Amino acid sequence: MIISFTALVALLILYPFTSWTTQAGLTIIIIAIAVSTIILYKDYKIISRNDFTQHPNEFLSQLKIYQLNKFSIYNKLYWFYAAAICLGFILYFYEMLNNLDLWFQIGITTFTVFWMALCATFLRKAYLKREKERLDLLIEKFERISSQFKEQA
Repeated sequence: MIISFTALVALLILYPFTSWTTQAGLTIIIIAIAVSTIILYKDYKIISRNDFTQHPNEFLSQLKIYQLNKFSIYNKLYWFYAAAICLGFILYFYEMLNNLDLWFQIGITTFTVFWMALCATFLRKAYLKREKERLDLLIEKFERISSQFKEQA
């Protein structure tokens, strides 16, 4: 995300675009990347601040709350990100596609629509499933540890 952000900022600053739509499109994409990156970073900081040495029941309850919040945030964040990227690409393509042949315009537009659809369906669902499985496994392990503490008491 940081590499994409840096490359797009450099493109916006260094390339002399003639249309305001291109600059607006790139700006929207840059803002979407920055906001998404900041939210994801804050999300990872939340889990990293948890005290793994505390009682397993306390940690387990915090982990379950984190899991619910994470999927809620990721679903909302994804749709914000997808809408912003689509709007940004539409505005960006307004100027840039005019410089290309018709077949390139059709190809780039088709690929972009295909890629956004792929990300919205298969890739997004696979990512969320993998993240849920990881958290479920972690929760299961802490439930086992918690039950061992109950048996010893």
